[in-house]
Amino acid sequence: MDIKTIKVKKPSVIISEDKYEELKETIEILSDNKLVRSISKALAEPKEKRKSHKEVFSQK
Repeated sequence: MDIKTIKVKKPSVIISEDKYEELKETIEILSDNKLVRSISKALAEPKEKRKSHKEVFSQK
């Protein structure tokens, strides 16, 4: 295992590449106002009216 020491002038956080990619994806989604409104509208629907993942993505 390699240990590297670096000097930083500002407080920093080290996260895994996977978490970094997840954060970038979240920022991308939250930056799309139309998509956020669509998600909010869908979540406001009663659960009984929502479609399951299987219903939406099943192959026919």
